[in-house]
Amino acid sequence: MIYLDYNATTPLHPKAKKAIQLNANRFGNPSSIHHYGRSVKEIIENTRHVLAEWLNTSPENLFFTSSGTESNNAVLKSLLNGDAAKKHLITSQIEHPSILETCRFLERHGVKVSYAPVNTDGIVDSMFIENAICSDTSLISIMLANNETGALQPIREIAAIAHRHGIPLHTDAVQAVGKIPLSLSDLNLAFLSLSGHKCYAPQGVGVLYCVDEKSFPPLIHGGGQERKKRGGTENTLGILALGASVSAMMEEYQEDSARIAELTAFFESELLGRIPDTLLNGHPTQRLPGTCNISFLGLSAQVLVMRFDLAGIAVSTGSACSTGSIEPSHVLRAMGIEKERLHSAVRFSLGKWTTKEELTDVLEHASDIVAELRHSHENHEYRS
Repeated sequence: MIYLDYNATTPLHPKAKKAIQLNANRFGNPSSIHHYGRSVKEIIENTRHVLAEWLNTSPENLFFTSSGTESNNAVLKSLLNGDAAKKHLITSQIEHPSILETCRFLERHGVKVSYAPVNTDGIVDSMFIENAICSDTSLISIMLANNETGALQPIREIAAIAHRHGIPLHTDAVQAVGKIPLSLSDLNLAFLSLSGHKCYAPQGVGVLYCVDEKSFPPLIHGGGQERKKRGGTENTLGILALGASVSAMMEEYQEDSARIAELTAFFESELLGRIPDTLLNGHPTQRLPGTCNISFLGLSAQVLVMRFDLAGIAVSTGSACSTGSIEPSHVLRAMGIEKERLHSAVRFSLGKWTTKEELTDVLEHASDIVAELRHSHENHEYRS
């Protein structure tokens, strides 16, 4: 099997797996004051410090959640508890479903939402955000990098706009964290969301960065966990594994990022050169290393994904969080991609353990699969 769906989820880093195995018997409740509880509480706080070093911020600004989705919900739904006169949110048309679905929920509860368009490369229009700001605007939420195309958004420019108007800015950085350099001390962000399973840690653990914890109420009420901002007993082993994977990534980042960028350039160049009627969706350079969104004109993306799977290659049609949807990608639609190109788009996402040998195999399979499907399609049209 060849795995090219790292944007959906990443395999466990060996150091994360080892950390879980070595600490499987540390089962105490971190809220307990006896030895078992204190031992586990130490794990949580150590990980918070590791993350703070990685993101160049203070440990007090980081809160553990169950996922990036929960972190996003916590920030956006805080609008329902704020100033009743300020109920306007600005986001973009290409956000992750955990943002867009939450926005639809907020709209049903009286919050006005403005959706910034993007250009043909999938880059958000910063001027729209500037012009959409009004006296009611209480939050701007724009992702750092798109999960389908990898397009990097102009967060520094948007942060400057938000700061100039005194409006807090949230960014969903789930896809970006660990793939590009990120220093929170250099950005005027009020909130940032990240997810462990995109960083070679397990599913079920996320992080919310918040500059001022008084600025949002808890989404989940319960005990006093996470300084009363997130009720519920912490996912200790998930947090531990996240700390282990982040520690490893801090050591391996430079080498991995350069290698993945080189592999991406090789794969894209070969794929677009070998197979006729293929097009890249998204900006050619202003995007994450490792994300390739390619349209195979005349073919169905769903059929291609299934054929790749039969060949032992895991790819996707877009967001894994839209599984079951028969609708075309909202991201590509927002970019103005025409129908044929829209319905034939496949996402290849590379990661830490992707090799050139694997990509060479994928290229050979891709050529055969596309040629066979196109030949079959031509014969079907002829018979029809």
